Amino acid sequence: MHWHDPTCPRLDGVCANNLISCIRCGSSKLLVSEDSKSLPGVLGPGSIYSPISQHTEIRLLVVHPGEFPEPVRCDMVTRAVGKAMYDYEAISYTWADETGDKTQSGLIFVNSTPIPVTRNCEMALRRVRWRSYERRIWIDAVCIDQTNIDERGHQVRLVPEIYARAKRVLIYIGEAADQSSSALQFIANGGFGNTPTQADLEVAKKALDRLLSRRYFSRIWVLQEIALARESKLICGDTTITWQLL
Repeated sequence: MHWHDPTCPRLDGVCANNLISCIRCGSSKLLVSEDSKSLPGVLGPGSIYSPISQHTEIRLLVVHPGEFPEPVRCDMVTRAVGKAMYDYEAISYTWADETGDKTQSGLIFVNSTPIPVTRNCEMALRRVRWRSYERRIWIDAVCIDQTNIDERGHQVRLVPEIYARAKRVLIYIGEAADQSSSALQFIANGGFGNTPTQADLEVAKKALDRLLSRRYFSRIWVLQEIALARESKLICGDTTITWQLL
């Protein structure tokens, strides 16, 4: 990592407009060309990807434990699809956030290499990361080399099998907003604990309508990812519920 000041004790990076900067020492480097900055998953120099078998292998992220504000740090491993059964969890999400932003303004570290990702991808990984234990995750924007057209083609054909063989599917629909926490609590509790007032019902209906109008629920392929899952969890901000409650 030649651009980073060797006297700086640790790289704490932020990424904006494809420029990675260390907030500790101020070192910075342009990661990708201006022409490719709008393509989710595009990497900078020093690709983290090694070749994989077209029809039998996938990549997984081993997400290191950490607190929510800490940078996301992972190792990348390769697994045969059959041998990886129930050994990982797959994330279902959208590359763009609720504002439609799919620029690479987020940043994670894979094999110690800074990788620009969409903000929604970064937030999904932050939310599924455990505090004390590693977690094996499959997420398309990172586990598939988005710059390799051939690989994208054969890996996309494996996606149904990837979701079907996952231990569970983690559905990330974004951060808490518009009373989403109240809506999820209402769902988890199976409704109101006592006789609701008309005002209570109206508040709950509006919160549920906003929740279900999120970008995630407009994706056609959501049904496939969820239908293939052995188990699904829905994540919104710091709240997690079982998908089957919806």
